[in-house]
Amino acid sequence: MGREPAAGLMRALEVHSKTIAGTFKQQDVSNTLLAYATMGREPEAELMRLQEGLAEDLADTFNTQGVSNTLWAYATMGRDLGEGMMRALEGRIRWRNV
Repeated sequence: MGREPAAGLMRALEVHSKTIAGTFKQQDVSNTLLAYATMGREPEAELMRLQEGLAEDLADTFNTQGVSNTLWAYATMGRDLGEGMMRALEGRIRWRNV
């Protein structure tokens, strides 16, 4: 859209996201990470920790689009996936291609 969301809106979305994070499915996690990366930002630290934990916990449920979105988001944000997350996503890719 070529527009930046207002700081107040971003804070409100992050607060809300933290309160509902426990209900996130794999698509919610990968789409949230993708949205932040597309905007050229990272979630604030607590929300990012939640997203990373959820991504690792749910990695075995990711579809190919979720894997792709998550890998792209991490690369775009310059974040390290970590060994556990990388193994989980690699395992998911291998399983889907067997």
